[in-house]
Amino acid sequence: MTQARSLTIRTWMAAAMALPVAVALVCAALAAHAAPSTALPGDEVTEAQVSRIAGEVARVPGAFPGMLVTTRDRSGISDGRYSQPYRLTVSAYGLLPASADGEPRYVRRFLVYGPDTDALPTVMRVSRLLLLLWSERRAHLGVDHPPDTPTLQVWLTRQVGRGLSADTAGEQFKNQIYLYDLAADRKPAEWAREVAHEYGHFALVPGISGYEAPENDSSGYVGEQLFLTWIEQDALAGRIHSDELPFVTLEDLTGYLNSHARPLADRVESEGADL
Repeated sequence: MTQARSLTIRTWMAAAMALPVAVALVCAALAAHAAPSTALPGDEVTEAQVSRIAGEVARVPGAFPGMLVTTRDRSGISDGRYSQPYRLTVSAYGLLPASADGEPRYVRRFLVYGPDTDALPTVMRVSRLLLLLWSERRAHLGVDHPPDTPTLQVWLTRQVGRGLSADTAGEQFKNQIYLYDLAADRKPAEWAREVAHEYGHFALVPGISGYEAPENDSSGYVGEQLFLTWIEQDALAGRIHSDELPFVTLEDLTGYLNSHARPLADRVESEGADL
């Protein structure tokens, strides 16, 4: 082999070995100038991680801060009970204060599913109300969701579940809530009452049970009156601003409590509980 040919072969081999390195360097340079990576929202998120979340982030201001993250899935997510498709999800996070050795962190407490993008306004209001109910429960009772079920899944449907009465508005079992027939003509206070009722079944356990009608367990009725009373009190005190109330105005809330909750409380106070 001539010296010239040997030199040519060595030059070609060196170039071939250097090519992967050059490609890697170019890719690294492009990556350094690319948009920041995104990730689906997880169970906990720090402030530094919020900008990397994949989805539409809406901050929740006020005395009970948090955030709502909307993600869309064209292929659809199915619930475990009726196998219906849901094409958008709102992840509702509450903001916990910084611990002694950490920073404030957002914790996911609700996954609220909607059947289609047309349902997004209602899904957002339900998510915001659930986050407010969770915050009131923490503020007054000092408890969070159980460690084994920290995230409650909430499914909004356009029809009533199979085998249920046509006027069934919702139901709860374990860490699942169904809100049925979301296009039904409901007054704002009825939306607030129904969401608080179903959350009460999850949040106020063990409840008092053994009733014949309208439900065996009283925790739903206690929840709708207790939670909505707390919200009204905070709104009257200026802790919650009127534009932070989902579905209802303060007048709606007070009107509902005056017509439903307070007469029952007055009756028990004057006549005692008929057990």
